Amino acid sequence: MWSPVHDRPRSRWAALAFAAVLLGAASAAAVTLTRGPYLQLLTTHSVTVVWNTDVLATCRLAIRRLDGNASVIAGGTSTMCAIPVEGLLPGTQYAYVPRAGSVPLTTESVFESDDPTLPYSFLVVGDTGGVTPEQFAVRDRMVATSADFILSTGDMVYETGAAADFNPKFFAPYRNLINHLVFWPCLGNHDVMTAGGQPWRDAFYTPANNPAANEGYYSFEFGNAHVAVLD
Repeated sequence: MWSPVHDRPRSRWAALAFAAVLLGAASAAAVTLTRGPYLQLLTTHSVTVVWNTDVLATCRLAIRRLDGNASVIAGGTSTMCAIPVEGLLPGTQYAYVPRAGSVPLTTESVFESDDPTLPYSFLVVGDTGGVTPEQFAVRDRMVATSADFILSTGDMVYETGAAADFNPKFFAPYRNLINHLVFWPCLGNHDVMTAGGQPWRDAFYTPANNPAANEGYYSFEFGNAHVAVLD
């Protein structure tokens, strides 16, 4: 039997452990999305899901086929989460939810992997991210149009590609597109005005499949097309 003298430390540590559990749950519940989720690097068999949060959080991604159960893919602890997913089936729809630990950060989004045997269509747009009525009008047409991916021709964030402008001028206006369609990025002369385009590189993931391994120009395949994107 424990004496009262020894019970106090045990009770104190139990109380501290319980408080830590409550604090951890509260911290996870208080995490807020500040960017995304958005898709990058989509292929027939893989995709990368990206999102940002306001505070450090444990990156987790729950993903499932529409007719299946979810699997959870673990990442690191960060405010910038990028979870690569492998083993997708071509031409298959998947639902996903970004998590902070075990806490969902949003509702499910659905995307479809590429299938080279199927017909496809895509959107091409440039000079985005100006927060103008024209941008929103084009955005609304894009949302209402059936497409398989979006291709940028550059100048994605005006005026200077500043890091602080990416959320209000690009990621917020296009949130209902980029959660289910890949917006393949392209550097424009406005995008490189801040730190040589570093905020653009921090925001987007490209294959960088060129001899210099430069993220600014690359190529990708979709359907029966091979697409080259030039800086």
